[in-house]
Amino acid sequence: MSIPRDHHYVPCFYLKQWVGEDKQLCEYKLVRQRIHHRRTYPKGTGYKRDLYRVDGLPEHLAQVVESKFMHMVDTQANYAIEKIIRGDGDVWDPKQRDGWVRFILSLRFRNPEAVQCLKQQMHNVWVAGLDNLRINYVSKKRPTDPLTFEEFKARTEIESPQKAALILLQQIIDNERVGPTIIEMRWSRVSLSASRHSLLTSDRAVYMPLGLAAKDAYIALPVAPKVLFVADHDGAWGRRLGQGDPTKVVAAVNQAVVSQARLFVWGVDATQLRFVQNHMATAIDHPIITDRQKQEAIDAAGTF
Repeated sequence: MSIPRDHHYVPCFYLKQWVGEDKQLCEYKLVRQRIHHRRTYPKGTGYKRDLYRVDGLPEHLAQVVESKFMHMVDTQANYAIEKIIRGDGDVWDPKQRDGWVRFILSLRFRNPEAVQCLKQQMHNVWVAGLDNLRINYVSKKRPTDPLTFEEFKARTEIESPQKAALILLQQIIDNERVGPTIIEMRWSRVSLSASRHSLLTSDRAVYMPLGLAAKDAYIALPVAPKVLFVADHDGAWGRRLGQGDPTKVVAAVNQAVVSQARLFVWGVDATQLRFVQNHMATAIDHPIITDRQKQEAIDAAGTF
């Protein structure tokens, strides 16, 4: 079996909802402060080579995050998105809901910038942790550990920071605190078929303007050119958007999704080029890991 090298952080099954009769969609790409657009197949966009690879491991292990974890995430989500688009009113079973929530969280954190940030932060934590351990090694070492810190360090795996970063990425996507909250929210399918314009999507497609603890918190995700997924605590946002002017709703969602984008926006065609030029990458990116989390990781590293 071939080992995947092109890691699609925006999966093909998701992007294919925007393709036309030519089986292609419109890619808007930010290159040196200018927006370029072209038609392309879903397989030819939204990926980075070896994004989740762990250097220093045998190839079949180096690519396991992509070949196993992300494959599992996308396979489960593919069934869910089909259910949403066709307006299937059947009750979601727990496995379906769990898979869709995992996909939503993956879209927020599996992009190249987030992965690179995690890798860099874990490298920094690893270095700081080793420095901390160097100072306290004599008092911290166990009877089975080497006599000196240098011997201990020589036994450590050079790929450990990368492995830790990708383990953390999987833990973030499988978030045991946020995930259940989204599962318990009210889920809505908002049809925007009467809109004069179509929804766009991007490499930051999930719009979540408030923390989920807020009463008015909601999540919006375009799942097709005229279909929006919404989750909130009481269904109010789903009803409000469903009852609003479809063209205005599309414009508001597009502005949110496009402003968050960093490299790619996608649509059915190039008719929204001016809109993308005006709004792309204008929103502030939020940190992936907080200073408190960094310090906790450093402290933990210092205690083995």
